[in-house]
Order: sequence, then C-alpha cells, then structure tokens
Amino acid sequence: MHKLFACKKEKKATLSTRIKTIAIAFAMSVMTLMPTMYTYAAPQEVAQAAIGIDVSKYQGVIDWKQVAASGVQFAMIRVGYRTQREGILTEDPFARYNLQEAQKAGIKVGVYFFSTAVTAQEAIEEAEWTCNLIDKYNITFPVAYDCE
Repeated sequence: MHKLFACKKEKKATLSTRIKTIAIAFAMSVMTLMPTMYTYAAPQEVAQAAIGIDVSKYQGVIDWKQVAASGVQFAMIRVGYRTQREGILTEDPFARYNLQEAQKAGIKVGVYFFSTAVTAQEAIEEAEWTCNLIDKYNITFPVAYDCE
C-alpha cells in the first residue's frame, strides 16, 4: 500500500528493535488466543466491555431501534472515503441517516473516515472534511482515521 510519509533513508533495525517487534507480535498473537480479557479502570471509570458495531453503506438502511434493543451500546459510523483512482473525497450515502437515527435510538456514536491518502496534505484534507461533516452532530465516541 502507500506510505503516508516517505523517509529519505530507511534505517536498518537494530537487534533490540527486532527483538521488541518479535516480542510484541508474539504477545498480540497470544492475546488473540486467550478467551479471558482483563480490564482495568482508571479512577472515576467503570471497567466493563461495551458492545458496538461498525456500519457503512454496505449495511443498507438500519433499524436503529432494533439495534438498540439488541443491546448495542455504540456505533462507529463511516462518514466517508477517498476514491482510489481519482482521489475524490466521498460521503458515505448512509452517514447522515446513521448518525441521526443512532443518536435518536440512544446509541453512542463515533465516526471514521476510510483513507487512501498518499500524502500528508491529503490526510489533512480528509481530516478537515470529516470535521466539517460531523460538526452538526453530538459525537460521543471517538473520531477515527482508518487507513488500510
């Protein structure tokens, strides 16, 4: 895929960096196999998992009352993406509907932008575009940047 920031010279990884990388990769692999997850709360927080969903145009028209009744507590809603060929910023056709209806149903909402930016300027453009779209909504969960 694309690198957001290109380096002039790539530095060779030191042995300690490689060992740390392997250790982190091993730990992440083990964590995915373990059925038990421990959570610790900071003072004034509750240590509990929340049930959430990730939605975009691919889910179609969602019955948000039914989603809330099923126990879902939050939704991460895709607000837009950059087309890969032309690089055009495009609003997800269900973004505004999902933001409005999820909030009406009492579900906390966060948003994400699916990025294919290849320069820092494009990433900044996507962030500004996202801020302009969501400024009319009460966002109660994170605003995320999805770069794959």
